[in-house]
Amino acid sequence: MNIQTYTTKTGKKGYILKGAYLGTDTVTGTQVRTTVRGRTKKEIQLKFQQKLREFEENGCTKVKKATINTFDELIDAWLVYYVETVKEGTYHNTLHVINKHIRPLLGVYKLDKITPALLQNKINDFISNKGGQRQDYKSILALIKRIFNYGISLDLFEHNPMNRTIVHKKKTYKSKKVKYYNKEEFNLFLDNLNKLSFDNWKSTFISTYLRLLAFSGMRSREALALEWSDINFKAHTISINKTLNKLEKLEQTPKTRSSIRTIEVDIETLNILKNWKRAQVEKSWELGVNPPNIVFYNLLKQCHYGYKYVYQAYRKICDEIEIPNIGLHGLRHTHATMYVNAGIDYKTIQERLGHETLTMTMDTYAHLFTESKKSSLDNVIKFISSS
Repeated sequence: MNIQTYTTKTGKKGYILKGAYLGTDTVTGTQVRTTVRGRTKKEIQLKFQQKLREFEENGCTKVKKATINTFDELIDAWLVYYVETVKEGTYHNTLHVINKHIRPLLGVYKLDKITPALLQNKINDFISNKGGQRQDYKSILALIKRIFNYGISLDLFEHNPMNRTIVHKKKTYKSKKVKYYNKEEFNLFLDNLNKLSFDNWKSTFISTYLRLLAFSGMRSREALALEWSDINFKAHTISINKTLNKLEKLEQTPKTRSSIRTIEVDIETLNILKNWKRAQVEKSWELGVNPPNIVFYNLLKQCHYGYKYVYQAYRKICDEIEIPNIGLHGLRHTHATMYVNAGIDYKTIQERLGHETLTMTMDTYAHLFTESKKSSLDNVIKFISSS
């Protein structure tokens, strides 16, 4: 051990060990050396032995291991990975669910204290209380399982403790009722779209937007993302291939793969869109800006109109004409209801709405399909009786 002496600026004598070899780093494959200073040779030797012991206890590497002790810390580590795998809107939706439900449920617990028994108690409480009110409570528990699986990949667990728990169905859970306008309410709604108490510009914009939702079955954010190039006035179709996320940012793909679709649109709705385009061009010239390719574009702020803006306008309309506020998504349900009552087949409705599966369409509108079947049977009986 080549310990050398040196003199400080104040004239004091000291000892130094330069470039002392600790070993080969098992992660990087490089030699690891260190420098030790002390007041005596004995102190140098003790400090070197301490550094050597720390190096060996860390697995013979200078690469620091990530410290993950609690479930909160595991969530944070998983989010760093997850954000790179999904769209921005999906990430923020998941983050909201985690912060609202998962962190309060398990976040404070140390990983070595999380047992299947503890998890089962937490799951039972979650389902019986807050979780049971959510239609997707099973997906929240599945998300917890995914986070534990990530912990396994980091060698924090040997087995996923969620695999040894039981997720039971809450017996008192009630499915969410679909809100929609009946025929009388829908006609009242349409009759008043051209009698809005907004200024001319906003009135034209809002009435065009709501008309499109009601007669296309589009999701509200899909409509806000539309470009004029998506509308084929000659073929009477609209191509849906993007959406706005909850941050009001454009995403080049809609909610799911099945959401990418082309739908037929009625002539009157297309004419209303043409009039809106004409008004948009004239307003652009008035403001001295180029006409946008985006259908629902805020010319003053140079951005898409957001969901909050159109929803507040819709809510005001409901108050003025005294009809139920079924939400913008309720116009999509209303559109589907009209198709069901018109006797359109399930598959056509599924494709028009962009549902992933036929089961999703049938489950959502099951009560309407039942009424439609009864109506069809009545028509058959009437036909037979009259022959």
